[in-house]
Amino acid sequence: VGQGIRVDAHLRTSAPNIYAAGDVCEFQLDGQYQRQETWRNAEAQGRHAALNLLGREVPFEALPGFWSDQYDWGLQTVGGMTAFSVTRALPDGGLLLFFLDTERRLQGACGWARGNGVAKDIKLCERLISAGIALDTANLINPDLSLKQLLRG
Repeated sequence: VGQGIRVDAHLRTSAPNIYAAGDVCEFQLDGQYQRQETWRNAEAQGRHAALNLLGREVPFEALPGFWSDQYDWGLQTVGGMTAFSVTRALPDGGLLLFFLDTERRLQGACGWARGNGVAKDIKLCERLISAGIALDTANLINPDLSLKQLLRG
């Protein structure tokens, strides 16, 4: 154990035939062990652990993310946070933070807006992370340019 029950890429513990998932599970993401205490992660890891218990041998590769409602505002994240970020101001006083690697590929995003105002943008960020394309930071900070346009290239 570290800060939780450490597992390999298939969510196996060091004990034979024992898997761990959810809040207690400490797994590697970008070479670092971490825990994700969110229902989204617990659900995804539970499914993966079940598949692996049934002999599928599927590595856990889901992007981390969570959401939280804070009265009239919503916070949503996806992916990992890096040292380099740019910010897009949103019309309602909210914002989107984009976390990029050294090749300007999106690694993570965090949004703050009224209600569920950033849900669509965070979903698009998830697709941009998976696409692994280099992005122009001027386009990311431009609120008049939709993230869907960036995904299309």
